[in-house]
Amino acid sequence: MSIVNMTNHKSTIALLVPVYNGEKYIDQFHQNLSELKESFDEILFYNDGSTDNSLGAIKKLGYKVINSAKNKGPAFSRNQLINASSAKWVHFHDIDDIMCADYLAAKLHYLESNYNAIICDADWINAQSGNTIIKWRYSNSLLQKDGAGYLLRNPIGGINGLYKRDILLEIGGFDENLKIWEDADMHLRLYLFSPNIFFLEKTLVKSLRGSNSTSSNILEQQKNKLMFLNKYKFIDDSLFQASLIIEADKFYHSVVYKKQWSLYEDCIQLFIDLGIKPPIIKKRYLNFLRSIIGGKTFTRLKYHYLKHIKGLEI
Repeated sequence: MSIVNMTNHKSTIALLVPVYNGEKYIDQFHQNLSELKESFDEILFYNDGSTDNSLGAIKKLGYKVINSAKNKGPAFSRNQLINASSAKWVHFHDIDDIMCADYLAAKLHYLESNYNAIICDADWINAQSGNTIIKWRYSNSLLQKDGAGYLLRNPIGGINGLYKRDILLEIGGFDENLKIWEDADMHLRLYLFSPNIFFLEKTLVKSLRGSNSTSSNILEQQKNKLMFLNKYKFIDDSLFQASLIIEADKFYHSVVYKKQWSLYEDCIQLFIDLGIKPPIIKKRYLNFLRSIIGGKTFTRLKYHYLKHIKGLEI
């Protein structure tokens, strides 16, 4: 059965769940919903081209599900769910993640406020060991102090918040060009549109993280992060630009450390667009690069680098 319409709060709240090959988690997710102290008024699933029996398992439990024959990714799925919902507030959740029992109960007090988003803290849990990987903690005082730059340095995941649906529609929902980092991007655009975001500063969700460390996945993550950073390089705000430069520097060193040379030129270009010199590469390191990436690739990268760094001795 579907667990709905059990609360007496004034504002309607929808639970929006994109699913891709999540059949083995559906019963567990249903059990998690049954343990909530307050329940959602509307529950919608989006089957994003699953090749397992996710669609049948969702229907068997009586939930409403939108079905797609083609997999188009989390941003597209969430946008479809936003459009399909009729609730005032929406919460996105992944089928393999967990809500604490008082997830909604803790947030109901803030629904009639002027906030556009109510964000909780989150823990990332290793799905195999059960150990906590990252504790995502957010601060209202630091957000007020640092503005949008705080959200750039402290990205918010897709399962942390309740959002006013009409505001999400106004900002265009999630960027479907981003297959990863789409949630951090949405929160940053939401804040830049209207900074009425509130951190509850309480851990109410847990994200189970599996193994996703293959070279192809890591490279895809990096490509999307670079796309994400590039979206904000022309924002005319000195405080925000300072944070962006810090993130660009961290990303640059990550690219070099992971030997992702296919991203190197675009990474250098980001520094150029920001109006600053890329980090200096000393001669001994350039010689090391030549030895591991080959002459032709090295020559191309060195030319691109030196074209913009005057006076560097090679």
